[in-house]
Amino acid sequence: MRKIKFRGKSVRYGLWLYGSLINNAFFKSETTEPIPYILDSDRLDDDYDCWEDIANEMDSFFRVIPESVAQYTGLKDKHGKEIYEGDIVQRNIHRDGVNPRYITSVVAFSNGAFGTEMENGAVNNLNVNYFKTSKVIGNIYEDKHLLEGDR
Repeated sequence: MRKIKFRGKSVRYGLWLYGSLINNAFFKSETTEPIPYILDSDRLDDDYDCWEDIANEMDSFFRVIPESVAQYTGLKDKHGKEIYEGDIVQRNIHRDGVNPRYITSVVAFSNGAFGTEMENGAVNNLNVNYFKTSKVIGNIYEDKHLLEGDR
């Protein structure tokens, strides 16, 4: 079964947090826009499955930058690193290994599947093997410069 989790960058500490997304529990009073929080699973002692279980874990809730929130794809790159929406991945498209040619793309979710976003905005739905031969080199929130040039 695929593990469903999210990441987001903490508003307060500037650190990446990983866990459950709490998106419709807190709202801005002026606009009623949801304020996203991550329930940091690394800080929890036990498993939880309802609000009562986490009521005493409020120190594990962290407000995150809305644009930084991304879902885990359930896949890992060739080095075993978890792949999230918004990650920048790089893949060698020459199989001979002699003359490497790398393509760089952004992981996106479209039409019910994860894939890589092309320069024109189209998303190619890809299989697991594509990501197993790719490596995460950054993300669109911190490393946009990696997308300069050819994708």
